[in-house]
Amino acid sequence: MDTPGRPEYPDTQFEAWLEEMKPFLKLGSTLNYSIDKAGLSQHRTTLYEKYKLNDWFSDKINRFRSYLGEIVNDIFAREILTIEETQKQGRQITDEQWRNIRFFAEHHKSCISFFDKRIDKSRNVEQEDIEGLLNKIEKTNYEELAMQAKKQFDGIKQHP
Repeated sequence: MDTPGRPEYPDTQFEAWLEEMKPFLKLGSTLNYSIDKAGLSQHRTTLYEKYKLNDWFSDKINRFRSYLGEIVNDIFAREILTIEETQKQGRQITDEQWRNIRFFAEHHKSCISFFDKRIDKSRNVEQEDIEGLLNKIEKTNYEELAMQAKKQFDGIKQHP
């Protein structure tokens, strides 16, 4: 007994479609955009269903889409190694090299454990500060505060 519907496409067909989308994917384009640019709009549903399987097809798409990121990463890594060599030789590091180091330290995943951006913004709060704040809150006449706010709001409504 045959299964209803269109037969599944063979992997060779997906490989052919992938080759057609490859130039656009390597530019970091979305799958949707790459499908359109490759002229494969009539196969959009099939391509998305295959992509959602998270098999070799989606792996290749993701790898192609990360192509530019890998190039940029390689360039930055080589630049950092060059700066390190400059420093080891006792030569002066330029302002531009410092900016590159700072950017790399702030954004590269390998630097997270060394240069995490977490900043402790809390300050040491003294007990007297807390008591003073609580006393101020307890002494506040919220009914009077509400009346003042209503007057200001009514004044704004009357004078647009």
